[in-house]
Amino acid sequence: MTVTQWIALGCALLAVLLFALAVLLARRIAELTADGRRLHAQNAHLAQENNRFRAEITGLQQRLRAVTAAAAGGAPDRAAYQAELDRQFAQLKQFQLDLERELADARRERDAALAELARLRSAPEPSPAPPGAMPPLATAGPSGPADAAAGQIPAALDPVPDTEVDAGDQGGFLIRAASLRGPRHRRAAVPRKDAFLLRSFDGRFRRPFTLAVVAAGDPAGAWAQLAARTTCLSLATQLGSQARTLEEVLRDGGGEELLGELLHTVVEGTAESLTHLARSRNAAPAAAATDFVAVLSPMGDMPVRRHLVFGTGPCAVSRLRGGAWQTVFTPAAPAAPAAPGGSPPARTPEAASAALRHGVVDTEQGDVLAVCGPSVAELLHDGDVQEFLARQWSDGAPHLPEFLWQLGVAVRGATADRTAVCLWEFGRVADVRLSAPSRAAWSEPAPAGG
Repeated sequence: MTVTQWIALGCALLAVLLFALAVLLARRIAELTADGRRLHAQNAHLAQENNRFRAEITGLQQRLRAVTAAAAGGAPDRAAYQAELDRQFAQLKQFQLDLERELADARRERDAALAELARLRSAPEPSPAPPGAMPPLATAGPSGPADAAAGQIPAALDPVPDTEVDAGDQGGFLIRAASLRGPRHRRAAVPRKDAFLLRSFDGRFRRPFTLAVVAAGDPAGAWAQLAARTTCLSLATQLGSQARTLEEVLRDGGGEELLGELLHTVVEGTAESLTHLARSRNAAPAAAATDFVAVLSPMGDMPVRRHLVFGTGPCAVSRLRGGAWQTVFTPAAPAAPAAPGGSPPARTPEAASAALRHGVVDTEQGDVLAVCGPSVAELLHDGDVQEFLARQWSDGAPHLPEFLWQLGVAVRGATADRTAVCLWEFGRVADVRLSAPSRAAWSEPAPAGG
């Protein structure tokens, strides 16, 4: 190995050690925090017991005074009463002393745990890894989606989860999908503005198809998240109703004009659903304006898979081939100019329908097709992010938790929601299964214990 390779190997080992150190430090802080809470609860319990026994001692003292007063009237067993009460009082006093000693010990343990927790929190963070060992991205914090603890649960009328994930094995390709709320929306305690949908059409088409949709609501729209979800569901419904006609056009090559008219019909139906949504909320149509990108993929074994892609706005479709990213479909069109002395045209569902674009994208064995929301499409123009995701995704589809972490890796200045659906292409499954063991990364992991 050359000196450069040794240096790269050393940097990678250092990065792994620093990551393990950070994980251990976070785990130790969590354990100390839990211990502090437990000791605090024990402290409160012991204090309650102390107060209860003090009340019992007070009651016994009162009883002692009453018995002493009764004995003073000439009872012959006055001395025996007095001795028994003195013995019980001494036992209770000793129990009180033991309880106070245990309470003092618990307080000392709590103070020691809190001091250790404060020391760990004030300790300096590990130095960043050398260039090349880890992606030059930001550390977890308020600057990126890795800051999952920031903000609070949205107080919305139709709340949605902070994060959604999904996955599927479609025979010729694997799918991983995720949508994460960005730090900006977490801090503002508002829901995500993005949504995605995966849908298999097996029965409506003569051959099965898979639909992947990523929708992004207007960041300023009052009902952006609900509009994004409605867009995904309505597109699936509209495509299902036009399945036979669409399949004939795709199979027979009916021409770009006929295909465009059919897709416009689908998107116009979705625009009507969004307009109805805005009216039902007593809002202007612009409140439900949504951009989207959809990919309709044929299922089954094939050396080259042709995906129908269509959409509007700043969403995009990118392809990872041979370790390099390429943007293969961008539906965004230049914004219409404003009238002299006026304001730009209003962004409405009907305007989005008019801006529809479509195309066809090919994938071969080993390709990764990424259906991206606006923020992920923008991040994939950053060289550091491109290199990081290419390195993570080139060897096959990751486990779903890994995919979620990789998509949400912190990047300085990136505070928007992130949503993407990724397809890992097999080509011909039989060829993959019969190929060399090095292609084992393309297979799904075996079940635990199996």
